[in-house]
Amino acid sequence: MNAAASISFADGPAGDALLHVCAAPDADHGQIFAGLDPMAWDWLVKMASIQRAAPLLNRSLQIADARARVPSEASARLAADARWHALYALKQGAAIADTLRLLESEGFAPLVLKGAALAWRDYPEPVLRPLRDVDLLLTRDAAVAAQAFLLAHPSYRRAPWTVDYGPDHTHQLPEIQEIERELTIEIHHRLNAKGWDQEHRLLAMMVQSPATIDFLGVSAHTPSPHANFLHLVEHATLHHAFENGPLILSDLHYISKRHALDWDRLRMDAEVMGLANGLRLIARLALRYGACWVPADLAREAQDAESHVMTARAVLLSEPEAVSRHAMLRRLSKGPGHLQGWRGAIVRAFRPDRFQLAKISGYGADDPMRWFGYPRWLANRGIRFFKAQRRDAPEGIVQKQLAMANWLSIPGNSGKEAPNPHSQESSI
Repeated sequence: MNAAASISFADGPAGDALLHVCAAPDADHGQIFAGLDPMAWDWLVKMASIQRAAPLLNRSLQIADARARVPSEASARLAADARWHALYALKQGAAIADTLRLLESEGFAPLVLKGAALAWRDYPEPVLRPLRDVDLLLTRDAAVAAQAFLLAHPSYRRAPWTVDYGPDHTHQLPEIQEIERELTIEIHHRLNAKGWDQEHRLLAMMVQSPATIDFLGVSAHTPSPHANFLHLVEHATLHHAFENGPLILSDLHYISKRHALDWDRLRMDAEVMGLANGLRLIARLALRYGACWVPADLAREAQDAESHVMTARAVLLSEPEAVSRHAMLRRLSKGPGHLQGWRGAIVRAFRPDRFQLAKISGYGADDPMRWFGYPRWLANRGIRFFKAQRRDAPEGIVQKQLAMANWLSIPGNSGKEAPNPHSQESSI
């Protein structure tokens, strides 16, 4: 399926079907499934697999008693995905438990962030919330020490696709891989890579009021459902501008269904933390595709986000290569002197990221030999730029996403203190 055809299916009933499945995963979507032709089914199953929503789609088909509607080839792919995720979820859970047990033996007590708590506490079954990795939050010094401890252990290694860097580079340390079960571990010392001004508030909330969760017999700390809800909103909006996919819709569905959330407090904390626009846009998008978790007051406020709904929708359903191209064009638009198009590309061609050169060359980021990776870096960048100019610039999706990202980052009421003790400033 070529890029134009993929965009066409994303814009049509197949894209709607995937968003309905994620926004209202417990509903009967039989009527929606009835309107899909074989090519739409092919796109839907493929995109659900890419976006880690295949288990949810499989469950939705069971709820709607609609398995017979799926063409044989797409049905076989979906069944294979379901089997793989069922096995992998068990392997991941065991690897997470073993890793937490090992860290605890050395005196480390990380907070387990985002998806792991969702999968093992909030979703009906862990298999319905596939994890790319497990995120562990520690203080800066403890993160560095825990990273060194795991890398010195024979069961772990630095992930083959990453390069070595320290805590000053970004919000997390290089990915670690548990070798036997291939669990990817990200040790974080902050939450956001892009300089979110109100990050300290959410960090304080997580540390002051943690929850406890059981990972196959191992007790661990996680953020409270309230704090995790806010983190999910921040991660999907400020951090990724919706490029992390449609599971954000099912995440908020299940965390809202499982827990009695204080919506007044949530809206206030979102306002204080500069997340109000992100919460409203997610709520508006979720409502459009059948969500039942959005309270009336938030639904009214979310009407202000309507102008960005279709942009968020397009980004949620973008394939990984398109996401990569869009990210490059956005960086160019915010590059040196804010030069766009060819001028920005030329300027950036002489300013390669040293960590990208290190990844390509195999040498360290501070090693002059890293420049051996420059020709390949430049060629890859040129190919991506040509594709982006040809495919994406006429549609204006990058400009719309930039406008959405700017709107999402409007601070709102973030200068005021939240009226509860969990929003007080602290440090982890």
